[in-house]
Formats: sequence, structure tokens, C-alpha cells
Amino acid sequence: MNLHKPPRASRIRPALLWPSILGSVLLQATLPAIFSLAKLFALPLLVIIYFSAARQDKVFGIFLGTGLGLLQDALSHSYLGLMGMVGAVDGYLAASAGAKFDVDRSPARVALIGGLVILQNVFAAFLRHALLEIPYAFQTLRWTGSAFLNIALGLVLFRFFDRFQRTA
Repeated sequence: MNLHKPPRASRIRPALLWPSILGSVLLQATLPAIFSLAKLFALPLLVIIYFSAARQDKVFGIFLGTGLGLLQDALSHSYLGLMGMVGAVDGYLAASAGAKFDVDRSPARVALIGGLVILQNVFAAFLRHALLEIPYAFQTLRWTGSAFLNIALGLVLFRFFDRFQRTA
């Protein structure tokens, strides 16, 4: 199986990008109050991964990740900027993976989503400790469950997004 991506960049329709951004942040802020398992969802991260990998532009990925992270911070009780920094790293890594590998295939998507969900949790815990002096809170079982849940959700969501993708 060849995971290396042939040179092809895709364009995303703004009519898909903006509702996805707003919908992911609003659902992330409201769903946990209704459905307790939704605390494990990382909807903004899935949007960052999909659009950064599809666009294959690291600068776009950084800005998308930072913007979504700041929106997420603004609507939550978290410290402003924490998820913005984490989102910037996630966007950069997703765009890099999109440029290097064929992330249109399910095995690559599983690896990318799972890896970035775990990385997001570890990096956020590290930043909380380093910047805010909050003790490390490694929740390995919770993070693993979150990774598997987001992989399943991401595979479904990415197939839906693929219907609206157009080749550049």
C-alpha cells in the first residue's frame, strides 16, 4: 500500500468551511451539557485536520488551528490562548501530513486523527503545566477512548466533507 501522496491539492468551498468552523465550535461548547460522552469529542480538531490536510498549506493550517482554538477558548471556561497554541500545532502537522501522505485513504486518516487527538491532549496538559503551573493530569484511558471515538466520528465526517471537495 502506497501512502505517499501524488502532487494534488484540493480546494475547499467556503460554503463548507465556514459552517463547519462555526458548527464544530458551537457543538463542542453545547453538546457536553446535553450528552456527557460528548466531552470526549474533538470536533474543532477534526475540522482542523480535514481542512488543513486537504489544503496542504502549512500557513493556512496554523491560522485555522489558531483561530478555531481561540474560538474554542472563548466559548469555554478554559484559559484564552491555550487551545489556540495547541490548534496551531495541530494545523501545521495536519497540513504537513496532507502534503506528504495520501490522507484520502482510511488507514492514513485513522493514524492522523488518532495521533493528533493524543498529541492535542498531551500538548495541552504540558502547556497547562508549563505556563499555568497546573499539575500534569495524564488521563491515558480517557485520551485513548477519545482517540477511538474521534477516529470513528472523523471517518464519517470526512466522507461527508469529501462530497463537497473539489480538485484545484
